[in-house]
Amino acid sequence: MALDLMSKRLAAAVVLFGLHGCAVAPYGWKLEKAGCFERTLHEPLYVPEAAELGPTDIRVGRWVSASDIRILQFSRGLDKQGAEPNREQLVVAAGNEESSCVEVLRMESCPGAEAAYSDLLRLSLPVGFRSDAPNSTEVADGTIYFLASRDRERNSLSWVSAGPVHPASMELENSFVRLEGCFKVVRNRLGRVRSN
Repeated sequence: MALDLMSKRLAAAVVLFGLHGCAVAPYGWKLEKAGCFERTLHEPLYVPEAAELGPTDIRVGRWVSASDIRILQFSRGLDKQGAEPNREQLVVAAGNEESSCVEVLRMESCPGAEAAYSDLLRLSLPVGFRSDAPNSTEVADGTIYFLASRDRERNSLSWVSAGPVHPASMELENSFVRLEGCFKVVRNRLGRVRSN
């Protein structure tokens, strides 16, 4: 368990170091296109600023293990100036260490998506969470949570947390649990990619 968490942190550091210069390069991995790809979800998770999220877009990710990496991206389809939405969509992605599958859905076609998006819009991050607590010797479960968003003023937020203890991690986990049924198509596609 501790080794798995350590492996993830090491992988995260390697990915961040390797992608550091890529954030200013053209971003070649956009999640707006449906299908299966021989690319991992590391870029969209670890380099969210390169994703060109639109105003009020929210991307959440969950890395449980090397074979279970998932992303939900909520988009109201606002243009760069924040004009009214023209297409609300939900991007659902599942991947592993070798490939990923992406599905683009209308938000209303995924039961619970609009409510999950609304809850995430109201999410607050306690900046000093457990800062006064004594050092813990507990080992986290190893799940890593990701949050990236832009508000209507194009202010960006990028946040990463290891383990489910943080209140925001619990809210992100809630989103994945509520929308589990929306992952069925991409999980099936990813299973077929693995078997080929």
